[in-house]
Amino acid sequence: MKVAFGFKTHSGWAALIVLGKQAEDLVVVDRRRVELAEESWAKQPYHAAEGLESQIARDLVKRGIEAVHRVALRELKAAVKRERDRKNEVVAW
Repeated sequence: MKVAFGFKTHSGWAALIVLGKQAEDLVVVDRRRVELAEESWAKQPYHAAEGLESQIARDLVKRGIEAVHRVALRELKAAVKRERDRKNEVVAW
């Protein structure tokens, strides 16, 4: 089955829904919460940086964003693998 991913981001996590098409109907193949921040401060790095010296704040925000990108990529790869294991073809995200 051909499937497409949809995401809705929140602070530190995203909702993932996987839709497929069976005959003429759309079906929900999977839905789950995907955690994007491994550390609590990284959920809202701008708040964590509030009140810090400028360079320290910039470094903290940069580390938080890089960490979320790394986790998001890992989770996206895992989602693609789950669908391939189900014999589905991911055609959009």
